[in-house]
Amino acid sequence: MKFDLPEDLLKRSEEADSLKNYLLKRYEQIPLKPFTLNINAEWGYGKTYFLQQLANKFAVDGHPVVYFDAWKNDYTKEPLLAFMSELNGQLDEYLDKREQKAKNILKKIAEFSLPIIFSIIAKRFTGYSVDQLNEMLSEDKGIEKEKTEDKVSSLVSNMTKITLEEHFRTKNSINDFKENMKNLLRKIENYKNKKLPLFILIDELDRCRPNYAIELLENIKHLFDIEGIYFIIATDSRQLSHSINAVYGVNFASDKYLKRFFDLEYTLKTPEVYDFAYYLFDHYNLLNHDKFFVPFEENEYKEKNLNVVAFDLMARFFKLVPRDIEQTVSMLSTICLTWNVEHKIHLIYMVFLIMLKHKSNSDFEKYKDALLAKPDWITSVDCPLDMDKTIGVNQLYVIGNEARKNILLTKIIERYSKLENIAIKTFFNIYDRSENPIENNIFNLIKNEKGITSRLSSEVLKSSIQTYKDKILHCGQFDIISKAK
Repeated sequence: MKFDLPEDLLKRSEEADSLKNYLLKRYEQIPLKPFTLNINAEWGYGKTYFLQQLANKFAVDGHPVVYFDAWKNDYTKEPLLAFMSELNGQLDEYLDKREQKAKNILKKIAEFSLPIIFSIIAKRFTGYSVDQLNEMLSEDKGIEKEKTEDKVSSLVSNMTKITLEEHFRTKNSINDFKENMKNLLRKIENYKNKKLPLFILIDELDRCRPNYAIELLENIKHLFDIEGIYFIIATDSRQLSHSINAVYGVNFASDKYLKRFFDLEYTLKTPEVYDFAYYLFDHYNLLNHDKFFVPFEENEYKEKNLNVVAFDLMARFFKLVPRDIEQTVSMLSTICLTWNVEHKIHLIYMVFLIMLKHKSNSDFEKYKDALLAKPDWITSVDCPLDMDKTIGVNQLYVIGNEARKNILLTKIIERYSKLENIAIKTFFNIYDRSENPIENNIFNLIKNEKGITSRLSSEVLKSSIQTYKDKILHCGQFDIISKAK
């Protein structure tokens, strides 16, 4: 198995190598114990890419790999049936088709799994209480009460007998299934010189129906505690916990319950702001969007995307976490899709407004009201929203060891603070939490704007800029749902 993957935009390869090496070393030291790892990350952190990247790395190292997309099989009522079908199909490629014994083992695995699956189905049909059965049988008004009670008693007795027989049959089937899986692993190891463990990767479990996710985890736990098999299951643990609570109730200890299924949890590293923003801009086709104007000189960012640089500047100032970043990029994408104004979008100003609203709706509302009272601020001489200007290399401030463009940000915030009648320093203190506050250098930079060069000749109408707040409010009616994987 090999996945054809696009560029590693979140730069996870090194992290995947580290995790792969840990798992292989662990198997060397404890080869006789099965293992289940939970890879935890929120939506949009690239779990699917990371899992497929791991699959490729395991395959290159000579390990058999099975990949199961739980979400794509969520339409079935029996998760184990879907899983076993995928398992058999993918393991088949590792067997010698000419050897009858190998074929027989794979066939037996399928055969021995059927009673287990039927047992699960039967449990659903025999899980009724006596009162429920009595009520169902009594729906026929022509049946006398005494006969109904006799029928219920007889039915329950027979069901108890069947259930006990089914229990022992299922138990034997599970044992046979495990033995055949062990034999199959030996065949794979001997035939194609594959290395154990077999890695079974399960993706998108947290997106499935709660009952589906729970049942699949339960089945894996009881059926596949087999030496030589490592499970890696990618989930948003918080979301999966909510799903479990939806089934068992809000007071159910879902976090503790989940830990029953996993031997270890690995949380993906939080990506760098620029990398994560680039990943999302690529996902929403915003990297080279022709509706954006970004007032930075391209030769200063030869290896970076100017749209992402502008977004990164604002995201760092507002101290956005990845979930915030995803929602603000999604909002920006929605605005672009509905943009019907002649002029380009001044990206820094638009992103500033989106993030301001995201962080504090009350601040955004105050700002909007202030703009209505003083609409001419946009066309004032020192306002940085003209689209015939770019910022040169000498307009930089330093945060730690990083040089960042600031002139537009500071001028916008200066105007904002004046409209709000608050000190600009107060505003920075509210939103900026860096160790080297921006305001250390901000005032001189505002006074000494230099290096402005011509870039775009078209003039931006005041009315165009003033529509930004309305666009944000309108697009805010959409319920932003995370889709990036």
